[in-house]
Amino acid sequence: MTPGMISHGSEDSRCRVLVVDDDPASRFLQTEILAPPRFEVTEAVDGHSALELLRVKSFDVVLLDKKMPGIDGNEVCRRLRNELDLPLLPVIMVTGEASTEHLAVSFKAGASDYLGKPYSPMELVARVDAAVLRKRMMDLYEGPDAMLFTLARILEARGITTADLGRRQAGLARTFGEALGLEEEEVDILQRVAVVQDIGLLSLPDRLIENHNDLTPEELAQFRSHPRLGAELCSGLNSLKPAAPVVLRQHERWDGSGYPDGLSGNAIPHLAQVFALVRRYEVLTAGRDGEKPQTHDDALGIIEKEAFRGWYDPGLATKFMTIAHARPELLTQAEIHQEAPRGLPDFPRVSSQDDWRKAIFEDD
Repeated sequence: MTPGMISHGSEDSRCRVLVVDDDPASRFLQTEILAPPRFEVTEAVDGHSALELLRVKSFDVVLLDKKMPGIDGNEVCRRLRNELDLPLLPVIMVTGEASTEHLAVSFKAGASDYLGKPYSPMELVARVDAAVLRKRMMDLYEGPDAMLFTLARILEARGITTADLGRRQAGLARTFGEALGLEEEEVDILQRVAVVQDIGLLSLPDRLIENHNDLTPEELAQFRSHPRLGAELCSGLNSLKPAAPVVLRQHERWDGSGYPDGLSGNAIPHLAQVFALVRRYEVLTAGRDGEKPQTHDDALGIIEKEAFRGWYDPGLATKFMTIAHARPELLTQAEIHQEAPRGLPDFPRVSSQDDWRKAIFEDD
């Protein structure tokens, strides 16, 4: 562990607290009060150690002593807000200077709350609890999974796709990706693409979406711009940036007959080629666009003919067909898999602060 930092509690502790104080007695008191397993406390002995730790680890709340040698609490707070770009992290300034003037300086530096010395154990726990609750509630709306959840619901509201279809494709993506031996990070990208693959359609008029099989050449060109629009939207979100190349190239074909740019062969990213097969199998077996659902064998027959026509990487298509024929249960079970994949979580339906607290703090 890095010098100047001490950690207590398990990695699975609910509330991750960073205690920053140059006084060992003060750190000991706060650590004793915020005991595991409810709290996971990490100590930093000065401001520099705290900033170093905040660069590499996530916390729910920071207990920050105001008067420290080197850089004081106010300066630490300014730097974590501005240099580390942590605008939503709760920071409780611990201080014996509770005058209006001193507190105004700390709040201007970015403190969220303050705790006056001396304090009672009950007050410390209450302040930390309130800060962590606010942080967890914001995380539900600001986190990458919540972003995916929101985008999926928007797509569903526009009639572009449904949550069930997104889950089914995400399950298929994981199944095929794991069978191919992809890294977990690559599988996660495929699952996220399954949720937001059609996000670019949000920018198109309803008439193009509803009648996309009966468009004029001009309308077809506009419709086929949606992967580019979707990739641009994904590129603007840190959690979706890795998925952008797959969203952009998911409709390209091995022989160059796809869109939006008519790329061919290995110019098409590998994950986009993988997802194209997953998407096609799901579209056929689910009966999207008002078509009759195909059986597993019939869907594979259609994909085999399309591979012969040059739509897919021959080697990858052969692997897909081999896996599908040898272990059909892998795909059919993935189809009906009901557990929400990473990126499309089931958020609790809550209506009161007590419900929020239970949903955020209590184990299932």
